[in-house]
Amino acid sequence: MTLLDHARAQERDDAAAKHQNDEKHGLLITKKDAKAKPPCPPTKKLRSQAFILDQMRHSMKFFSPERAVDESGGYFHFFSEDGTIFDQDTKVLVTQARFIFSLAVAAEHLKDPKYLKAVEHGVSWLATGPLRNKENGAYHWALKDGKPTSSKIFTYGLAQCLLAYAAALRAGCKMAQPFLNETWETLEKHLFVERDGLYAEEASSDWKVDEYRSESGNLHMTEALIACYEATSDQKYLDRALLVADKICNRAAGQTQGLVWEHFDEHWTPQLDFDNDNEALKIFRPWGFQPGHQVEWARFLLTIDRHCKAAGQARWWLAVWKSSSELGYRRPS
Repeated sequence: MTLLDHARAQERDDAAAKHQNDEKHGLLITKKDAKAKPPCPPTKKLRSQAFILDQMRHSMKFFSPERAVDESGGYFHFFSEDGTIFDQDTKVLVTQARFIFSLAVAAEHLKDPKYLKAVEHGVSWLATGPLRNKENGAYHWALKDGKPTSSKIFTYGLAQCLLAYAAALRAGCKMAQPFLNETWETLEKHLFVERDGLYAEEASSDWKVDEYRSESGNLHMTEALIACYEATSDQKYLDRALLVADKICNRAAGQTQGLVWEHFDEHWTPQLDFDNDNEALKIFRPWGFQPGHQVEWARFLLTIDRHCKAAGQARWWLAVWKSSSELGYRRPS
């Protein structure tokens, strides 16, 4: 048996031991669990805090810190249907950030200290670990065996980092504060375009900004900016969220009959014939009008309204919210 055979055998033994440990602690999702189809509860129950918290506990049982935390750094990112890890060596920026966000929300609402501990673990690794690109102050898009496979910079990715740090800070992870500030400043310096009031979407590792513009990147920046405001009460974040929402939901959508198109050129003219030639990016840059994004804009506009209501600011977004909400389910003929 060669050294490679020995190494593979050891990996199989380790994976089997991990599986047995997960099974012992009730962390695996059984086939019976997967096939179970509980009846939809009544609307009144769906709106109750107890029901929502119970669903949160159920979801976090699958993505529990005991399973998700990689003690060597960050989290594991790839799980099979039964909860076993099928790829321990690939780490993706967006997945790392969204894990922090999910665990932070769990820490805030479920009040279990294990979630905050997992958040602190994730924030430390995201902010200072191998996903950080120390040469340009941004982040690598993905790692394989601890080495970058892509270092292109996306506003979408930085928005997820900003959201993660904001959620972590709100949940009580104080170490996230300087990294929240740093990410805001990085976006401000390199990707916010003052004349447009919006963010560019993509840059090379040496900060050469691409002419492509994205609704999606600005959508997730709005989400992150709202979270920053909720975590810090700093008015600049809410003001920027308002600005971006205005430019997308009024100016950009005004060019396409009130629907928010996904893709634009550097002048924010809709690219109606956009063709994504990058297979890896298709999930992040889908073609056409996305119903889910119309609904997300409706949700963010409602959240902005809730924060601004007491300030007496003009509430133009209510009409846009109604339109976005309806268009998320049907497109008028």
